[in-house]
Amino acid sequence: MSMAARECVFFMLKNNHFTVIKNIQLYVTTRVSQDVTECIDLIV
Repeated sequence: MSMAARECVFFMLKNNHFTVIKNIQLYVTTRVSQDVTECIDLIV
């Protein structure tokens, strides 16, 4: 994670920590599903 991203997350955590947790979960879920989709595309 880049420095800017880390600062951004820290800033958001200070301000609204539940939103951040949801956003991180959403981001992680999206990233993982994209990676899985790409992987399946490669296999198929």
